[in-house]
Amino acid sequence: MRLSESRLRQLSKKIAKDLMSSGAVRATGGVDDLTEYVSRAMMLDQKAEADIEAEARQFLARQRNLPPPGTGEYQAAFSQAKRNFAQRKGFVL
Repeated sequence: MRLSESRLRQLSKKIAKDLMSSGAVRATGGVDDLTEYVSRAMMLDQKAEADIEAEARQFLARQRNLPPPGTGEYQAAFSQAKRNFAQRKGFVL
């Protein structure tokens, strides 16, 4: 699921506050620095997922007996291809 940048920052700030208030993390720069690190990690995850989706689409584009995009069968094939590419790269979706 793609998150808008504002939603991603909002979630990052909440995660950073929760981590600091629970004592799980101590950041010398405070909540703002930790928010930036969490946000950066979440953005990298989104980019990795987008790259995996692009690979899955390219793979499916080369297939000959594939239902048209938008159908349930295509979506099932896309999801399977995406899971396979993610697994090969060590990602859990």
